[in-house]
Amino acid sequence: MHERSRSDGATILVAGEAGDTPEVIRGKLGGPGTAAPFRVALDDGMPKTTGAPLDALAVFSPMALRRYGSDLSPGGTLILDSAGFTPAALSAAGYERDPRNALRRAGFRLISINVSALAEGVCHAGPGSAGLHRTLWTLGLLLALHEHDTAASEAWVAARIGGEQAALDALRAGHAFAGTARLAPVWHDRSRDAEPFSPGTWRKVDGARALAFGLAAGAQDLGLDPLLAACASGPGGDLLAAMNDLGPAAGVRCLDADDAGAAMAAALGASFAGAIGIAATFGADTVRAGGALGLAVACELPLVSVCVQRPGPASGLPAGTAQADLFWALHGRTGDCPCPVIAVRSPAHAFSAAREAVRLAVAHMTPVILLCDALAFEGTEAFRIPDLPPASPRTPAQTLSGAVQPFARDPRTLARPWAVPGTPGAAHRTGGLEQQDADGTLLNDPDNHARVTALRQDKLTLIGEREPEADLVSGTGDGEILLVGWGASFAAIADAAAGLRAAGLDVAHLHLDLLVPLPRGLTALVASFRHVLVAEMNAGQMLHVLRAATLVDAHPVTRTDGRPFCAQDIEMAVWSQVKGDAA
Repeated sequence: MHERSRSDGATILVAGEAGDTPEVIRGKLGGPGTAAPFRVALDDGMPKTTGAPLDALAVFSPMALRRYGSDLSPGGTLILDSAGFTPAALSAAGYERDPRNALRRAGFRLISINVSALAEGVCHAGPGSAGLHRTLWTLGLLLALHEHDTAASEAWVAARIGGEQAALDALRAGHAFAGTARLAPVWHDRSRDAEPFSPGTWRKVDGARALAFGLAAGAQDLGLDPLLAACASGPGGDLLAAMNDLGPAAGVRCLDADDAGAAMAAALGASFAGAIGIAATFGADTVRAGGALGLAVACELPLVSVCVQRPGPASGLPAGTAQADLFWALHGRTGDCPCPVIAVRSPAHAFSAAREAVRLAVAHMTPVILLCDALAFEGTEAFRIPDLPPASPRTPAQTLSGAVQPFARDPRTLARPWAVPGTPGAAHRTGGLEQQDADGTLLNDPDNHARVTALRQDKLTLIGEREPEADLVSGTGDGEILLVGWGASFAAIADAAAGLRAAGLDVAHLHLDLLVPLPRGLTALVASFRHVLVAEMNAGQMLHVLRAATLVDAHPVTRTDGRPFCAQDIEMAVWSQVKGDAA
């Protein structure tokens, strides 16, 4: 399936304007923040859209070109809608002169055509649909340039837009234009690097749906019913919809909360009642969840807090991605209030990360924070459906018998009993006031507070001792350069490490999924490298954590513009570090 006559492994981006695609920042046309992107992967192997370099880029305005042009691979295909490149639009985007000649000299394949007029000529659409039809016309052209037919895209249009004839006409017209204008096809040979599909049942999954699958599967493993509470706007609504699709047959309950604080409180109540409470937060609303999450730590109840990260502070860039909430996950509660933190590295990985979060929460009777940046939450990836064990019939009440001391701990996990309401002999009070270790009596005693604080920290230490040691994704230890990452920077770092090794550098890749506690052996592993670079989509939060934990002088590779890393960004940072060291 990898003939030279077709394009394998191409990733294209269509950057339109506000209104062309859903979930964009509304603003003045042609002004900052109005570019509305979506990615399309054309690949015979395993598709991965997170962090993939762009082989083709379509832009309808100079502002979109300025924002996304740097992501295009050298020699890539660039389609410009000439109708949008007016002198006023160029000036608004900060261009002193038309950039098209410079782009041609830079080696890009530039196709400058009046997309708006061509799409309007086919569809005769009103103002409300013109942007959508222009986008679909461009998608059809890009499919033709990469020698793909429109069948899959037509099915998508039928499912998402109801099979609107004008939308289908636009898609087909753009596809036909490539032949009419005799535009030569594009070919990208990435078939040798494509990860093959292993035997099994596969499906495409986005991060929200993979999280829903993982949370439900984790609850099913333990014989529990999950309750998800979230605000229905933004990412919370996507996760609510995905969980709601699983329905009562999977024991799933969903609650539309007013804000993150209400969602966390509802999830905490569900956990107290014997379900596994899950709260989803995003953006500035996440801060409101801190009080109820701190109460969950004090009560030592199992709960999963899903935090979808985007650039802040406050509402920040709603359409952007970031890894900006690590410090909140570590310190966003009053007092000494530790709990485990897990990061999602890709859409498909969200399933196993969510399932592990539920397992840790119940095994150690603690809240667990699950960090998922918007890139992994909204991106898509091939997902192999795993073979799951039968659901456990166990419920919290069945694990207890006789008189129960609510804070008597299991020495193997330091977990207290999960004494749900209605359990004979397990009546007790719990809340934010200090309680005596073991019997749970309300007690205002400094020594008891110190003892309980130490026990909660010891619980994290115990988790770290039982989890796998720090291990490299690629490369070997005792090397020259170590790239450290977490979250959805995984794909970009992995591609960069592979490219740098191909160029002759000794580069290894370490990716952290469990962020609190950090894995065993981390200090020794990191200290064995001469250069350590931490790549993350924030101003250097993991860098500070790693420096404090290992005392290694790591160097930052950061991005804070709301866009994901490309492998080229990281490769350039490594070469700069190497050249600076040589000088």
